[in-house]
Amino acid sequence: GQARILRITNDISQAENQFDLIVAVEAACAKFDHFDKYTHDEEIESGVAGVLFFQLERVVTSSKPRDSEIELLVSALEMVHRCSCHSIKNSIKAAGKYAAFQVPCHIVEKYTRYPQHHACAPTIVCLVAKLFTNFTKATGVMQRMAENYDIILVMVHVLECDMHEWVKMEAINVLAELAYSEETNSVMIHVDGFIDALTECANSSNKKIKEGSARAFLNLATAAENRPILGSRDDTVNVLLKCLHESSNTTRKCAIGALGNMSACEENKLRLVNYGNGEIVKTLLFAARSDVNKQLRKDARGVLAN
Repeated sequence: GQARILRITNDISQAENQFDLIVAVEAACAKFDHFDKYTHDEEIESGVAGVLFFQLERVVTSSKPRDSEIELLVSALEMVHRCSCHSIKNSIKAAGKYAAFQVPCHIVEKYTRYPQHHACAPTIVCLVAKLFTNFTKATGVMQRMAENYDIILVMVHVLECDMHEWVKMEAINVLAELAYSEETNSVMIHVDGFIDALTECANSSNKKIKEGSARAFLNLATAAENRPILGSRDDTVNVLLKCLHESSNTTRKCAIGALGNMSACEENKLRLVNYGNGEIVKTLLFAARSDVNKQLRKDARGVLAN
């Protein structure tokens, strides 16, 4: 196996024209499309991620970047980064911030600006989001991403633009992971349009998008400095109240947790109690007594005790 990985790495690194590169990366995708973490660790160790990052940067910054090459390269990168946290950390350290973060951001920016001009825009954007989600498995990397304005901004652009729901779901996954950053200097809540886009997604009729958005609000509200900002926004409080009435246990649980975290902040307490003529308190009282889920009844009581 190791000899084949090294051969693929060599072929990608030595590809001098479009045809050779496509053949080499197609071979890589055929070999790397699996979920065996240890084999992916071997792939990373062979240096294949480095040559893929290098070729991606070269293609993206060339005078005529081709969608087919970009799609294949991002696809191969997503596959090899299904590895362990340790390998992710090593891979990104070796590649550097520009290749690992900025080049993928540039790609998302390009394909969300005019998605109608590129048939494979949804697939490419979805693959970049999956790649970013893979990166977040390594805590140190996740914290650096949460401090990177561009990463959050391009994921917000995915939510704002006219993309398929399955693509938006991947962007919400990235944002929900990055929102959980108690120890970082996260810039998330201050990124242009972020809370607006997340609130709109929490209003979505798609169950998975709604669940992901509620989880992102819960994770955002774990950071004390975010609570006053979230609590001061009518639209956010209103959408979390709506989430309390959802049939999905996950959505209700995340909404209860988010409101609980927000109510731990003094300046929010009175506002949440009085919101909509006491609507939040009434809904939580009902949940504490009658929710079908025992854990959610307990969570609701915990929030009311705040």
